[in-house]
Amino acid sequence: MADATGSVNEEHLISELQARADPAGRPVIILIAGAETNGSPSCRALVLTKQGLAGTDTRFVPRRSELYSRNTGILETSVLADKNVVIVGLGSGGSPVALELARSGVGHFMLIDFDRLELGNISRHVCGISDLGRFKTHAVRDQILQKNPFADVKTMEVNVNQALSQVEEAVGASDLLICASDNDQSRFNLNQMSLNNKVVALYGRAITRAAGGDVLRVRPWKGPCYNCVF
Repeated sequence: MADATGSVNEEHLISELQARADPAGRPVIILIAGAETNGSPSCRALVLTKQGLAGTDTRFVPRRSELYSRNTGILETSVLADKNVVIVGLGSGGSPVALELARSGVGHFMLIDFDRLELGNISRHVCGISDLGRFKTHAVRDQILQKNPFADVKTMEVNVNQALSQVEEAVGASDLLICASDNDQSRFNLNQMSLNNKVVALYGRAITRAAGGDVLRVRPWKGPCYNCVF
């Protein structure tokens, strides 16, 4: 549709598209992008049907710069974008934590869990019916990318207690370990990994039937560790 100079004849473009308008009556949206005299991007949108042509309001939204614009002055999103967080356990505790970190601007995730979503999980989980049968890691990864499409999200579908070296390698490359697993043995193993690699760890759990719970932060070699307390 462009001439030898690269310019677009808008009238010709519109007439060509109007001749091809959907016979079922569905509208065709035409975006005409270009640059203004100051070099800034410009865009016009037209909605084309068999009945005629109508204009719509448009504006460019810078993808990265506005993603966390509402957090400016509250969270250091520019710093968090380079941080790497390992989350072990993507159930009703770990999954909302993952989403809140994504909303805050954390840019790199390693999600570790070998369970799949079951019907009984849905009422308390960030994922829904459409995710039934999927690995929790994969379902939560998709939720993170809905909040931050630029996030780097890796997953491991392994049992921590049976893949110690693989998990410890991930912990060693992280800035923060979050343990939301549902058994003591995994927490004890993760505690040792955080100490070995001097990675700060957060442990959270709810006791059966919500009778109670606890949250513990461990700063390796600067206070008691998880095993010391429990």
